[in-house]
Amino acid sequence: MRTMMSLSRVRTGLVAVAALVALLSGCADSGTNGSGGTGAAAGEPVRGGTLRLAYNIGTTTLDPARCGSESWQPCQAIFGTLLEADPATGAIRPGMAESFTSTDGMTWTLTLRPGLTFTDGTPFDSDAVVANWARVKDPLTLSAAITTASTMSWSVVDPRTVRVVLAAPNHQLPWALYNELAMIGSPAAIAAKGPDFANAPVGAGPFTVQSWQRGTQLTLTRNPGYWDAPRPYVDTLILKAIPAEDQRINAVRSGDIDAAVGNQPTTPGKVRESGLATTQLQYPLGVGVRMNFGQGDLVDRDVRAAVAKLIDAEQLRAAFWPELPVLQTMAPEGSPYFDGTATYPAKDVAGAQALVDGYLQRTGRSGVTLEMKTLAGNPVADAQAQMLQAQLQAAKGVTMSIVAQDAAVWFADTQRGNYQVQVFGVSGVNPDQLYKYFHTGASGNTSGFSDPEVDRLLDLTHSSADPAQQQQAFKDAVAVLTEKLAYRAWSGTTVTAFAQPGRVGGLQLDFTYFIRPDLVWKAAS
Repeated sequence: MRTMMSLSRVRTGLVAVAALVALLSGCADSGTNGSGGTGAAAGEPVRGGTLRLAYNIGTTTLDPARCGSESWQPCQAIFGTLLEADPATGAIRPGMAESFTSTDGMTWTLTLRPGLTFTDGTPFDSDAVVANWARVKDPLTLSAAITTASTMSWSVVDPRTVRVVLAAPNHQLPWALYNELAMIGSPAAIAAKGPDFANAPVGAGPFTVQSWQRGTQLTLTRNPGYWDAPRPYVDTLILKAIPAEDQRINAVRSGDIDAAVGNQPTTPGKVRESGLATTQLQYPLGVGVRMNFGQGDLVDRDVRAAVAKLIDAEQLRAAFWPELPVLQTMAPEGSPYFDGTATYPAKDVAGAQALVDGYLQRTGRSGVTLEMKTLAGNPVADAQAQMLQAQLQAAKGVTMSIVAQDAAVWFADTQRGNYQVQVFGVSGVNPDQLYKYFHTGASGNTSGFSDPEVDRLLDLTHSSADPAQQQQAFKDAVAVLTEKLAYRAWSGTTVTAFAQPGRVGGLQLDFTYFIRPDLVWKAAS
């Protein structure tokens, strides 16, 4: 059986997860996840103009070896991606590459589009791809993609063709070419600029960098040589960081910003009340609390169980996600991951207290000390942390401090596993993120979670060529992850893109919560 995820396998196996996240959220008046949505500009895209987009955090890196996991949209705008994912159908489809195919999941053939060039005039060819992947493999690059790249060997067949051989079958590998291995920079520019390349990158994507105020604003200009003409539609794209949700909404209403994205629990209701045009997606797994299995008192299983019993999921949902149902499993009903047989423990302060008391007696410790790290400047994150703090401290002997960090520090600490408690959710359209976050030793598994049954099931999603078997393995893995408290989800979550009605078209949410930069356009005044 030939795997051809670049052109087919629409809605097959766990790729169907991408279709789920493209569905309308459970909130009233939500829009479709495409080039429209409720109140969005309609008709043929308009060329030209300056479009200003706002997010809650700024761009943290423009290094193609790192930004697939940290700053996907800015890097997609500069570099493009080897493959794309269709949020409306769940299919992996061509991007800078025409195809990525395999007959056995071990040997893959990457075929690039003809005639691609970087904006410095050098060829975007097979040598460029393998040079970038080799850089990812170098531990000095500090790329989160090293785990995936280390399973691969490659060779150049011809200027447009790369052969990839894996140590073991992985039928989910195409997702890496949409995510952590997706971005390819100019090798000539990388060699010439050295460490400064990340500040002035050269790619072959729809835009080039005009200026970058790190963490605040990134200004991009249209690449006239982009392969997919007439895209991109706007001449200038400005990405601004506005941490506070109310400020983003007010900026759109006043016209200071053309469109913005919100991923806070209160976003759908506030945007609806403001009469703004919307496009939404719902994540296939819930948002909740992740505990670090290798940090402090949380190393102990009884302490983690006590934390789970102290969490009042209904109180959190009612306060922050009132339009969505409370979750008793990692996945909401309707998700391909949903399995109602495995549920989280109910709130049980007395039971938690008994576990805490037993732990303190066993260890001779005077108390359980926890620390929660949150994003600074985010009132909702602050409120969530304070509610969790009150819930966990309902057990005598438990204290939890709250540390607010800026985005760059928070991401760095998360990647290093330097945290104890944090709000967490598996987001976006990539189903292989379950492997990334929960398989022993995987690049995103910074919480230290390890379970042989979960590893077996997630390995099966890679080794099996049968879509039905892949889907069942993922579903079974979610049940075990729920039982073992890999993280404690309390609610489903939605992401909302919004703009003034009739002002912006092409509002397609992609990856985790980014607007596709090459599709968005601004209506004529």
